[in-house]
Amino acid sequence: METKEILKFILKFFFFSGLIIITIIGLAIGISAFRDRRMKETIECEFATEAQRDHIEFCLEGDYSIEQPYQIKSEHGYFIAAQIRQSGGERPVGTGVWHVTGTPERPGMIMAINGDAKTATPLLPMGSTTAWRLNIYSKGVKEVQFCAENP
Repeated sequence: METKEILKFILKFFFFSGLIIITIIGLAIGISAFRDRRMKETIECEFATEAQRDHIEFCLEGDYSIEQPYQIKSEHGYFIAAQIRQSGGERPVGTGVWHVTGTPERPGMIMAINGDAKTATPLLPMGSTTAWRLNIYSKGVKEVQFCAENP
């Protein structure tokens, strides 16, 4: 009799624990989706200009190309993010983020901000090595990357 009660207790415990875990996972997914939807509504991304796109594409190594580049104004220029593809690839290999000085019509110096950008444009300096110390945590990087990943 005690064994049956213990077994019932254990089964109830695991059942309710499972319900709690499923509820927590569902809430986490819902909160994440809500955050992404809110972010999409509040970010003001614009497509990068043809001059900015050409400026970055000139620096690409090998068979890399970029698609749908977006820009967000920064303190020293523009953060530009785009999906990076290799020729023959169906899916993007990553999302590159670069910082470009100058204006949208007359882009200037380019810096790679994240690892994907550095892989596709290995000769460019990393933004974190400059006096501005631009990196993936700089204001605007997360937002422009979100725009490129969620067109």
